Amino acid sequence: MPLPELAGGLPSNFEQAQKVFDQRVKAKFAVGTLESNLKAVVINQGFRLFPASSPSDFAMAVLERKESFLCLGRWTVRWRVKGDKLSEVWGVYGSLCV
Repeated sequence: MPLPELAGGLPSNFEQAQKVFDQRVKAKFAVGTLESNLKAVVINQGFRLFPASSPSDFAMAVLERKESFLCLGRWTVRWRVKGDKLSEVWGVYGSLCV
């Protein structure tokens, strides 16, 4: 199964991939975007939602996919809101390997 638009086609270099993913997230969901719009897009792309644990904390959407026999890729969109609009948004990409 191919990766969704936000996660697919990242550079193979980890540091570059992290930068590109963060830039994609910020370009797709500018500050001021309705939180409901972000949620609709990430759910449609297969991400799981995790609400903020407190008003000062961030909410996130996570996509995990097996990248190899021993590694799991993790793409995370994180955000904070004021009212119903994004006040901060960023992307985090990483791999978990055993």
